[in-house]
Amino acid sequence: MSTAYFKNTVFIIFAQILLIGITGCNSQPEPVAEKSQEDLLLYVGTYTDGDSEGIYVYSMNPESGQLTLKHTVAGVDNPSYLTMHPNGKTLYAVNELMELNGNPGGGVSTFNVDQSTGNLTFESQVNSNGGAPCYVSVSNDKKWLYVANYMGGNISVHPIAASGVAQVAKSTHQHEGTGPSSRQEAAHAHSVMPMPQSDYVLSADLGADRIMVYKTDEANGLSKSSEIEIVAGAGPRHMAFHPKRNQLFVINELNATINAYDVDKATGGFTLTQSVPTLPENFDGDNTCADLHVSADGRFIYGTNRGHNSIVVYEINSETGQLTYVEHVSCGGDWPRNFTMSPDERFLLVANKKTNNIVVFNRDQSTGKLTPAGIEASVPSPVCLLFP
Repeated sequence: MSTAYFKNTVFIIFAQILLIGITGCNSQPEPVAEKSQEDLLLYVGTYTDGDSEGIYVYSMNPESGQLTLKHTVAGVDNPSYLTMHPNGKTLYAVNELMELNGNPGGGVSTFNVDQSTGNLTFESQVNSNGGAPCYVSVSNDKKWLYVANYMGGNISVHPIAASGVAQVAKSTHQHEGTGPSSRQEAAHAHSVMPMPQSDYVLSADLGADRIMVYKTDEANGLSKSSEIEIVAGAGPRHMAFHPKRNQLFVINELNATINAYDVDKATGGFTLTQSVPTLPENFDGDNTCADLHVSADGRFIYGTNRGHNSIVVYEINSETGQLTYVEHVSCGGDWPRNFTMSPDERFLLVANKKTNNIVVFNRDQSTGKLTPAGIEASVPSPVCLLFP
């Protein structure tokens, strides 16, 4: 063995020992403090003809689902339905009234959102041009606010200012039509919402048994395009679009069904593919449906029954869009209205109007099934739940 070879070998061994010593000293990484998830904001719209003061602002623990009251926004008359501008800085609430400041029709109120606390500050209010507004949504281009007026039987279209404020209506679109039910003596617009990635806007009219189809209009916000006729006496109420397929779902309040339609977004054409019951076969009591939502993965759809006091769950076939029954779950109260899912959809929350409570359910994202989380909050006459 040469002297040079011996020296090189000794050097390499020494270097390896030194490296092991250095890395050994640092083999246990420094502990990193886990950042706790921030609580979620939940806005609750109510009817104020009883004990409610207005809009309630809750925080929700994203891990446990626990609800804690943060703020009460008092002095807001019947803020029965809420929506948030996509910028997260402005909240809109309908004022479900028949008269506003001495003028016929309800109102729509604009609130500024405190970005640090989530609290709301009243900004302005305009007339909705129809009695008992019950639904509000923002256009795809964020330039217009759509309001459905139930007793007015019409929808109003309000420009949104650069500040986010809803302005006086630019146009109002009157619906016509009646149905066989005593509640269908006239048109009753119950919801209005834009079709995703489309120029079309739909309004479900309970009284006329129709979905009114509008097209966006630069000058007036909307122009009438066509109608989707629903079976007589169905009473279409709320709608939901599939997040991945060209598919529309409609929950019918009066005949307790959910309709599924294939959609041609280019032409605004709709083809009925299925209608399924929201009630079990053996139920023969009084019931009216309220709300429906599709999970973000497009696998499940949920609807609420008032009377049966339940949530119905269907699975949506990813290839065909066909609905398959999963289960009925008690809503944990009386008269479930609006419901929502937490942003990560681990929880589903239901507003039970007559029992003055919000009930939290754990949601199994693989099966779609719901189980009570053992959590609820007492709120007077809750009718709308909104995670911003």
